[in-house]
Amino acid sequence: MNNIRRLAFIGGGNMAAALIGGLTKRGLSNERVVVADPNPEQLQRLVRDYGVRTAADNASAVKGAEVVVLAVKPQQMRTVALNLAPHLAETHPLLISVAAGIPHAALARWFGPKIPVIRTMPNRPALNGFGATGLFAPASVGAANRALAEMIMAAVSATVWVEHESQMDTVTALSGSGPAYFFLFMEALEAAAHERGRSRFWMPPAFVLSSLMRWRQPTAAQPNSPPSTAPPRIDMISVGVVSTPLKGGAKRLEISAMEAIKFVVDTLLWLLMLAFVLRLLFQWVRADFRDPLADAIVRATNWLILPLRRVLPPIGKLDTATVVAMLAVASLRSSAAMAMAGESVGDAGLFLRITIVNLAELVLYIYLFALLLYALTSFVSPGGYAPGVRLLSRLCEPILKPVRRIIPPIGQIDFSVLWVSIAIGALLRLLVLLR
Repeated sequence: MNNIRRLAFIGGGNMAAALIGGLTKRGLSNERVVVADPNPEQLQRLVRDYGVRTAADNASAVKGAEVVVLAVKPQQMRTVALNLAPHLAETHPLLISVAAGIPHAALARWFGPKIPVIRTMPNRPALNGFGATGLFAPASVGAANRALAEMIMAAVSATVWVEHESQMDTVTALSGSGPAYFFLFMEALEAAAHERGRSRFWMPPAFVLSSLMRWRQPTAAQPNSPPSTAPPRIDMISVGVVSTPLKGGAKRLEISAMEAIKFVVDTLLWLLMLAFVLRLLFQWVRADFRDPLADAIVRATNWLILPLRRVLPPIGKLDTATVVAMLAVASLRSSAAMAMAGESVGDAGLFLRITIVNLAELVLYIYLFALLLYALTSFVSPGGYAPGVRLLSRLCEPILKPVRRIIPPIGQIDFSVLWVSIAIGALLRLLVLLR
């Protein structure tokens, strides 16, 4: 523990407090711990209980830190990460995330590839020092950083490394959510015992589990914890102990339904944006709109473009109505995505970046898919005609011809599709950095 010269916590909530308490008990000097949190009451509590140092902002907290623990809410992680990344570019400290549901790829994208990031999933009993934590990190993080992260998390819990990040879902379900169902069952037993005036029969098993049960009770050390659910009055004979877990299951079902709704909304808006982008591309390459696919695109987009043409005349060969319709649909999708992610739609810079990146990404994927189909049809039916083949030619040839002039075919084999596909793949990777 004494090898850590400066340990920074971004966020001073319950999990941060538990880790600080566990680490100081294991010998880490409180003078080496610095915490940043927008809530002054949180900071005062940590200073009072553990004597740690506080920082005015996140940038001050991470200055000179060897390890940074990200203990913020999942919905706040992206904003915190993007604001913090420039301040870590030179020192490259080890980052440990305890936020649920944030994949390692997202963290690496927000902080940059040079900063080692380890994703962890502690469970609620870790607040009392006997939890279980799953950890994941790619091989590039290194053995020393893995050992350091394990030492920190072991201060409050047992630790287990998962080989694949997908296994973190299992960790979340079993060690994260599993105890909640167990405690709901215990609450039902407690309620039944009190209802029948037989609370003393509840005491022996309750004594065994009393330390475990403390995690769900609000205490002075946990001012932001939600109030403990009042013990439900359950008739053990007529109702059994299933009603309380069923309430939890209904809540989980509601959350799952909301996620499904978000997926459906985003998919429908993506398909609508695809239709308008394709129409603009077909107009640009002067495609034959008698083709079944082109005709379908026209019919699917006329409902918005035709009314716009009454007020937006073309500028030369540019159909301004199609451009405005495409931008409107792309903006609608960006607004919906930001709203569903809990981000402020009023952030003009973020809104513009998301919209531009979404459009650019869609155009690149269209061409990547079109080039693949174009290459396959040239092998299967060279020189033949099939619905859509001519449309693919009109779409792909404008970007293939310049490449052929620079890199001519080798023998009888035309590699232009390969070169353009590689370039598109590189551009898609660059777009990931802009998200």
